[in-house]
Amino acid sequence: MRQLRVCMLAVAASLAVSVGQCAEAPVPPKAAPTDADRVQQEKHLDEMWGNLSLEAKTHLMQLHRALRELPSEDRRFIQDRVGKFLEMSAQEREKLKKNKQYWEKMTPEQRERARAQFEQRRRAFEAKWRREHPGQDPPPFPYQKKSNSPSQPPTEEPELEEEQWPET
Repeated sequence: MRQLRVCMLAVAASLAVSVGQCAEAPVPPKAAPTDADRVQQEKHLDEMWGNLSLEAKTHLMQLHRALRELPSEDRRFIQDRVGKFLEMSAQEREKLKKNKQYWEKMTPEQRERARAQFEQRRRAFEAKWRREHPGQDPPPFPYQKKSNSPSQPPTEEPELEEEQWPET
């Protein structure tokens, strides 16, 4: 299962990079498009496709085939992750990149300890949530309460530099 998720995240990252080459594409309208809108959008997409390199086209077709062959639940997982990535600010993407680089520098033992520590914290969070909110499923971990008041910024844990990460 872990290999499947890693594979899916790799596909999502590749797709996000490929989609980044097409960042100028307009967001399709939310309302039902008219026939004229569809024709105009198709023409624009055809032009964009024509501007892609052969390598980019090949890569996108391989990703499309891989996504199409996934079970619908896994496909939805990938689409959600790519969507979240595309909605990230430049600062959030930079933080993600630094975390990835830090993770890659860790030894397999450090990674395993980090996974175990995360799992322990997740279980403690879920147990506390169930005690405080009987009958409700806990939100995804880590939970960050969203503030409705502009005077109260949302509470976030401080971003840690590599040297500040807790020993695991």
